[in-house]
Amino acid sequence: MLDISSAIELGNEVISRELYLSLPPTEIKILNKSEWGQLQKRRNLEKAEGIYFPFTDTAYFSEGVTLPVFIHEYFGHGLFCTRSEIGKALVEEEKISRESSSFDKSQKDLETFVAENLSVYEGFAIWMEDFILNKISAEIWRERRFT
Repeated sequence: MLDISSAIELGNEVISRELYLSLPPTEIKILNKSEWGQLQKRRNLEKAEGIYFPFTDTAYFSEGVTLPVFIHEYFGHGLFCTRSEIGKALVEEEKISRESSSFDKSQKDLETFVAENLSVYEGFAIWMEDFILNKISAEIWRERRFT
């Protein structure tokens, strides 16, 4: 079973030492199977083990989440949304959408923004997952890369 405290500590060491970055505190919620199933249905997340919500800076995971998924969501999406210009703009678009009296237009603007930047958002998280995993667990990194 994943030791989340250790994963956070090791990941923070890597991003600090290698990238001179720090990740602001991100809320983590571990959901039991029933709760995770409900979230999957609401968000259409068929096979996902985790999801990061930029606006609330919260990462949700299913019980038994794997280290690669944890790193991807927590560090990959967390760093993207708090440290990159596109990520900060995504958070701002979501804020505008939530606060807007014109929900349809603001929701459409948010969906357009997300669609236009999804490859960068996911690409960065995949790269960060690979980068950190290679530094903290070469065995798991090799399994992910070569199987």
